[in-house]
Amino acid sequence: RVKSTASRKHRELLKRAKGFRQARRTRIQTAKEAVLHAGMYAYIGRKN
Repeated sequence: RVKSTASRKHRELLKRAKGFRQARRTRIQTAKEAVLHAGMYAYIGRKN
């Protein structure tokens, strides 16, 4: 049984959520949403 992929993805995700506050930094699902939105805002910010 291989169980490393999910934990590795989660680890990378939480690394990208560094500097966020409270649950946005520690919880996988919340961090995922936060990182997604942050990425969108970063892209839009570069466009304008």
